[in-house]
This record gives sequence, C-alpha cells and structure tokens, in this order.
Amino acid sequence: MNNLLFLAAIFIALLLTSCKRSFQPIDYGKEACAHCRMVIIDKKFACEIVDKNGKAYKFDDLICMKKFTGEQSMQENELLLFVAAFNEPDKYIDAKKAILLKADVFKSPMSGGLIAVETAEAATHIQHSVTHAQKTTWQDLK
Repeated sequence: MNNLLFLAAIFIALLLTSCKRSFQPIDYGKEACAHCRMVIIDKKFACEIVDKNGKAYKFDDLICMKKFTGEQSMQENELLLFVAAFNEPDKYIDAKKAILLKADVFKSPMSGGLIAVETAEAATHIQHSVTHAQKTTWQDLK
C-alpha cells in the first residue's frame, strides 16, 4: 500500500511540473518564426509566446509576434510574452513590462525597428546614442 501511495505521489508531482508554463529556449538558425516562417537568427530581436496550454510560438521580430496575436485572436491576458533584452540578448523579459524603443536604425528582421530593454536606465542610455528612438510599450503597438 505504501508503494502505491509513493507512486501516486510521484505521478502527481510529475504531472504538476510538466504543466508549468515558462520560456522555451529558441534554437537559433533552426527554428522558424511562427508568423513569417523566416528562420530565427538574430538573438537581439527574438521573442516568444507561451499560451495557456504551455505551447510556445517563437518569432524573429516583435512585429511578427504582435501581428500573430491579433490574427490568431489570442487573449493576451492568457499569454506569457517574452522578448530578448536588446542589451542582454540571452536574457528574456516580459514583453508586457519591457520598455520598447522604435527607430529606423534598429535593423530588425522584419524591419519593425523595435528593440526591448528591461529598465528605464537602459532605455535612456540607448536614446542618448540613438537620438530618434521613441519609447513605446507592447500595449501601444498596433
């Protein structure tokens, strides 16, 4: 009887941990953007959606991710949205909280011209060197 309870406890623990929603690493140079189907190469512009079921959709550009959510009629409050921090491309941050900067000099894969940073200090630092960079947010993107 103790063995049966032990096995049941292990099964439940595995089931609960397998349902955890989190960022799933992007295999650069191999995985394609869920929207435009281009291969995701540039870490500085990569982003990802994880839906309520834990399915990950990966993108090469914030513009692709925004268009995808609209075209698929996704409820953004049910999604985890991740975007690479431009100044730390191996770090993924919450796109809903990120500070986005838009400028033509940011040569993103789909010419969206958008980058994401985590802090106001990082945004200000970039704006000092890129004079026409305009701040925006995920919610303000069309």
